[in-house]
Amino acid sequence: MNFGQHFGLDYDCPIGTTGTVRYAGRVVIARADWPDMWTAQQFNVYPKAWGLYLEIERENGEHWGYAHLSRIPVPEGIKVAAGDACYETGESGLTYGPHLHEQLIVAGKRVDPGPPPAA
Repeated sequence: MNFGQHFGLDYDCPIGTTGTVRYAGRVVIARADWPDMWTAQQFNVYPKAWGLYLEIERENGEHWGYAHLSRIPVPEGIKVAAGDACYETGESGLTYGPHLHEQLIVAGKRVDPGPPPAA
Protein backbone atom coordinates (compact mmCIF):
# COMPACT_ATOMS: atom_id res chain seq x y z
CA MET A 1 0.00 0.00 0.00
CA ASN A 2 1.49 3.33 -1.03
CA PHE A 3 0.19 6.52 0.58
CA GLY A 4 2.51 8.88 -1.29
CA GLN A 5 4.66 11.55 0.31
CA HIS A 6 4.32 11.78 4.07
CA PHE A 7 4.01 15.34 5.35
CA GLY A 8 4.19 15.77 9.08
CA LEU A 9 6.06 14.47 12.08
CA ASP A 10 5.53 11.12 13.76
CA TYR A 11 6.37 10.69 17.42
CA ASP A 12 6.67 7.22 18.91
CA CYS A 13 4.81 7.20 22.23
CA PRO A 14 2.62 4.90 24.31
CA ILE A 15 -1.16 5.03 24.10
CA GLY A 16 -2.61 7.51 26.58
CA THR A 17 0.34 9.90 26.69
CA THR A 18 -0.96 13.41 27.39
CA GLY A 19 -0.12 15.75 24.52
CA THR A 20 0.04 19.51 24.23
CA VAL A 21 -0.62 21.80 21.29
CA ARG A 22 2.28 23.68 19.78
CA TYR A 23 0.48 27.01 19.25
CA ALA A 24 -2.53 28.93 20.53
CA GLY A 25 -5.68 28.89 18.44
CA ARG A 26 -9.24 27.65 18.12
CA VAL A 27 -10.22 23.97 18.04
CA VAL A 28 -11.85 23.45 14.64
CA ILE A 29 -11.93 19.63 14.53
CA ALA A 30 -12.08 17.31 17.54
CA ARG A 31 -13.60 14.02 16.39
CA ALA A 32 -13.04 10.73 14.63
CA ASP A 33 -11.99 10.81 11.00
CA TRP A 34 -11.85 13.73 8.62
CA PRO A 35 -14.90 15.85 7.87
CA ASP A 36 -16.44 15.76 4.40
CA MET A 37 -14.67 18.98 3.36
CA TRP A 38 -11.35 17.13 3.15
CA THR A 39 -11.03 14.56 0.40
CA ALA A 40 -8.75 11.60 0.01
CA GLN A 41 -7.53 13.11 -3.27
CA GLN A 42 -6.41 16.37 -1.63
CA PHE A 43 -4.38 14.60 1.01
CA ASN A 44 -3.45 11.40 -0.84
CA VAL A 45 -4.71 9.24 2.03
CA TYR A 46 -7.79 7.25 2.81
CA PRO A 47 -10.43 9.50 4.44
CA LYS A 48 -10.50 7.43 7.64
CA ALA A 49 -6.73 7.15 7.97
CA TRP A 50 -6.31 9.68 10.78
CA GLY A 51 -8.67 8.11 13.32
CA LEU A 52 -9.44 10.38 16.25
CA TYR A 53 -8.18 13.78 15.08
CA LEU A 54 -7.66 17.25 16.59
CA GLU A 55 -7.05 20.38 14.54
CA ILE A 56 -6.19 23.85 15.81
CA GLU A 57 -6.57 26.97 13.65
CA ARG A 58 -4.11 29.76 14.47
CA GLU A 59 -4.88 33.45 14.00
CA ASN A 60 -2.46 33.50 11.04
CA GLY A 61 -4.58 30.89 9.22
CA GLU A 62 -2.30 27.90 9.78
CA HIS A 63 -3.97 24.67 10.86
CA TRP A 64 -2.06 22.25 13.09
CA GLY A 65 -3.40 18.69 13.17
CA TYR A 66 -2.82 15.86 15.63
CA ALA A 67 -3.85 12.35 14.52
CA HIS A 68 -4.23 8.75 15.75
CA LEU A 69 -5.40 9.92 19.17
CA SER A 70 -7.13 7.90 21.90
CA ARG A 71 -8.91 10.81 23.60
CA ILE A 72 -9.71 14.50 23.00
CA PRO A 73 -11.00 16.21 26.17
CA VAL A 74 -11.50 19.61 24.48
CA PRO A 75 -14.60 20.46 22.41
CA GLU A 76 -14.68 22.09 19.00
CA GLY A 77 -14.95 25.87 19.05
CA ILE A 78 -12.93 26.68 22.17
CA LYS A 79 -9.69 28.64 22.25
CA VAL A 80 -6.58 26.92 23.55
CA ALA A 81 -3.17 28.28 24.55
CA ALA A 82 0.21 27.00 23.44
CA GLY A 83 1.19 24.15 25.73
CA ASP A 84 -2.38 23.25 26.76
CA ALA A 85 -3.00 19.53 27.25
CA CYS A 86 -5.59 18.83 24.56
CA TYR A 87 -5.29 15.15 23.65
CA GLU A 88 -4.01 11.70 24.54
CA THR A 89 -1.99 9.74 22.03
CA GLY A 90 -3.29 6.51 20.60
CA GLU A 91 -3.43 4.07 17.73
CA SER A 92 -6.71 5.02 16.01
CA GLY A 93 -7.10 5.15 12.24
CA LEU A 94 -4.63 3.64 9.80
CA THR A 95 -1.44 3.05 11.76
CA TYR A 96 1.22 0.43 12.34
CA GLY A 97 1.52 1.12 16.05
CA PRO A 98 0.91 3.72 18.75
CA HIS A 99 2.23 7.15 17.82
CA LEU A 100 1.30 10.79 17.33
CA HIS A 101 1.16 12.33 13.86
CA GLU A 102 1.50 16.13 13.86
CA GLN A 103 0.94 18.08 10.65
CA LEU A 104 0.73 21.62 9.31
CA ILE A 105 -1.90 22.72 6.79
CA VAL A 106 -1.48 26.06 5.00
CA ALA A 107 -4.07 27.32 2.49
CA GLY A 108 -5.68 23.86 2.42
CA LYS A 109 -2.44 21.99 1.65
CA ARG A 110 -0.31 19.89 3.94
CA VAL A 111 3.24 21.21 4.14
CA ASP A 112 6.38 20.13 5.94
CA PRO A 113 6.16 21.52 9.49
CA GLY A 114 9.92 21.58 9.88
CA PRO A 115 11.83 20.08 12.78
CA PRO A 116 10.10 19.31 16.07
CA PRO A 117 10.37 21.95 18.78
CA ALA A 118 13.29 21.66 21.18
CA ALA A 119 12.50 19.75 24.35
